Amino acid sequence: MYTLSKPTLNDIKELLKIENECFTYDRLGYYHFYYQIQQRQIFIVSNLKEIMGYISIRFRKNYVYIASLAIKKRYRKKGIASFMLATLEKSYPIMKLDCKRHNINFYHKLGYKQVCIKYDYYTDGEDAITMEKDITCQKAGQD
Repeated sequence: MYTLSKPTLNDIKELLKIENECFTYDRLGYYHFYYQIQQRQIFIVSNLKEIMGYISIRFRKNYVYIASLAIKKRYRKKGIASFMLATLEKSYPIMKLDCKRHNINFYHKLGYKQVCIKYDYYTDGEDAITMEKDITCQKAGQD
């Protein structure tokens, strides 16, 4: 069992550990997490023992942009990222994100659609695939 909640400044050290474990490029730093916590634009997923991952978002005019999503390696493939996204979708019906090509299938399975490709987007030279999920359109067709 796990929960989605807002982190505190005391959680930054653990968030940095997760960031360093999950990414070898474009890593977020202390001040990014500090700002995200202050702006209430980051959520952590945890069990009774530890923080297992986080999702960082940005509020835009008509949607929420997922800036980063990271799960500790030992907790991957357990539905935790899907749980985080599904929980946020209840409050934010239009979600967008950029991901690497190897993550496209994960987001497709959750109902995200490919919107565009940003060539040579990441510092390691990989392209970014912009994905979008609009719950409002899906609900409209369910009459």
